[in-house]
Order: sequence, then structure tokens, then C-alpha cells
Amino acid sequence: MKRPHLLLMGIGIVFVVAVGLRVRSQFARKEVSLEESGSARTKPAFIPVPRDYVVDPVVAAGEVGKGPGRIISLAPSITEVVCALGMGGRLVGRSTYSTYPPGIERVVSVGSLVDANLAKIKGLNPDLILVTSNSGSLIDKLTKLELRYETVPHGSLADVYESIEKVAAVCDRGETARLLVRVRRPADTTGRHARRGARRSEALD
Repeated sequence: MKRPHLLLMGIGIVFVVAVGLRVRSQFARKEVSLEESGSARTKPAFIPVPRDYVVDPVVAAGEVGKGPGRIISLAPSITEVVCALGMGGRLVGRSTYSTYPPGIERVVSVGSLVDANLAKIKGLNPDLILVTSNSGSLIDKLTKLELRYETVPHGSLADVYESIEKVAAVCDRGETARLLVRVRRPADTTGRHARRGARRSEALD
């Protein structure tokens, strides 16, 4: 009668050992997943994060001090372009709907394309006001107030790059814009401005 007991005991030992090895292998896999493939304890792996030029712009060396000193942007997409060209610190007024990059809420809100506060805009003494090309009556009002403004292309994928080039042209940031467009163009199907511009264009139609 001892044989069945010995057999059961043997099976139990094998089962316990197998479970123990499986648990250890699970922990081993979790640890290795944090390392580069190859020999153990090598340099930890990491995934590079794409640079957000709106938050962390790169300005051409010869253009750092150029451009207007006091800018008002009346569209979120334009606000982001201004920041991407390294002039976020020169914004004295923004559209109510401009909520990016972080910290932009500290810039004075002057309304939007349809309800712009003209008295507040004029009181900010802007050197340049940037509006979208479909701003309609707002452009007429700015003209009557003799305030300098520039219209920026808006609404299509192609306009994303044209808007960068247009803002750069009136702000003396041509080389900075060329760098930005060269970096961003391969990712144009997923660009922030392309998606937002398309949505706003549909809303205004």
C-alpha cells in the first residue's frame, strides 16, 4: 500500500516544483521587459517622445530678437503658430478659445472672431493683430480702427504650412519657419493644426 502513497507524493512534488518555476518565470519576464534585449542588466530601454514645438520652439539664431513686440492672435491655430515660431512671450491678447500651450491662459482674452472686444484690443496697443482669412466683418472693424492686422490662411491641410509661412513672413521668422515646416511636414496627417483647422472650417461653413 505504500506504492500509491509514494506515487501521489511524487506527483505532488512535481506539481509544486512546476508551479514554482512558472511563478519565477513570470517575475523574470517582467524584470527583463524593462531592459534592452540581449545580456542581462544592460542600459534600460526608452521610447523617444516627439518634440512639441508649440511648447518648446527652436528659433534660428539670427532671428531671436526680430519681429513685432506686441501681438494679438484671434484664433487658436494662429496662437499655436506664434508660439511654435518662438514668439509666445510677445502675445498680449488671445482668442477666448486659445487654450494651448499651457500658460496661455495668462494672456489677456479679447473675445473671438464673432465677439471680439475692440476696445480691449485697441487698449492693448498691439503692433500686429493676426486673424484668419475668413474673419469677415472683424477685418472691416479693424480697418476702421486703423489697427495693423494680417490675415492667415485657415481651413485645409495645405493651409497649415501656409499659415506658418505667412505668420513668419510678417514677424521676420523666415528661417525658423523653414525649420519648423521641414520637421512637421512628414507628420502632416496627424498634426494638431490640421485636425483643429478642419473641424473649425466645418463649423464655420
